[in-house]
Amino acid sequence: WPAELGRDLALSHRWLDLSLEDRLNGVRAAPDGSLARVVLQASDVIDKGKYRHHALIRHWVDHVAAQLAGSLTTVVISKAGSVEFKPVPAAAACAQLDALLSAWRSGMSRPLPLAVKTAFAWLADPDKACTVYEGGYAFKGEVEMSPYLARVWPDYASLVADGEFFELAELLRPLFEAAFVEK
Repeated sequence: WPAELGRDLALSHRWLDLSLEDRLNGVRAAPDGSLARVVLQASDVIDKGKYRHHALIRHWVDHVAAQLAGSLTTVVISKAGSVEFKPVPAAAACAQLDALLSAWRSGMSRPLPLAVKTAFAWLADPDKACTVYEGGYAFKGEVEMSPYLARVWPDYASLVADGEFFELAELLRPLFEAAFVEK
């Protein structure tokens, strides 16, 4: 994608009574006409050979929203690795945005049981999610780093008790599956 596109791409999406309107700049084009965004990330996206998925969420949301303007690849580059998000079919992108907007609306009226690092751990290996949330020997859990989580869900059992955590974690599955490490 050596050439700048030279114009912004308009994004527009409607879900119930919410309207998402934006413009996407910094888009690049390849000789074959394919489009991409190349994003530089100051913090590492890979640590000890594994993705720090939580550091990619905002880029994934931007990527999914960018699909409203057409097929587009997003490349996130950090000093310790990069990730490439392939284009998402328009219908799938709209469905993901609808689900995210629904969760956002719910989160505006009450705390949501979503611990992001724990959710990614659960998606990778459900048996490790409790340890990521509560911590272990010489390892701080996510709950210890968040007064918000500690106040409402002091332990993993309370976080997952009503099952909503698992539903919200599924919203992160497309990002979890889209990320890959280049060897």
